Amino acid sequence: MQRTLLVAFVGMVVVFIVLILIILCIKLYSGIITKARKRRDETNDEAMPEPVQSFSLSDNSVSNVTVVDNTEIIAVISAAVMACMQGSTTGLRVRSIRRIGHTTPIWNVAGRNEQIMSGI
Repeated sequence: MQRTLLVAFVGMVVVFIVLILIILCIKLYSGIITKARKRRDETNDEAMPEPVQSFSLSDNSVSNVTVVDNTEIIAVISAAVMACMQGSTTGLRVRSIRRIGHTTPIWNVAGRNEQIMSGI
């Protein structure tokens, strides 16, 4: 009976020690990421290049490289974010916009388009 309690106690102690080690690793990793992010933001503030956007209107492949002036798009997105935040000024700045490809499956897009068109 004592041996069973001893094994259970040692098992719980080992589990808690491992959990504490995991917590410390996560804290350390988040600190490293925060410092790297601050360093990256400082370097981006010093020399921020004009955003270049490349896209093609046909079959999602990059074939035409064009330089686009995103100032109007950034202004509209900033206004939309501020409207959603009900005008609170938190020092939020939209620095650049990067378009991403469609990650939605084609059947999902087709179903969404069907729903939109049926409401007309």
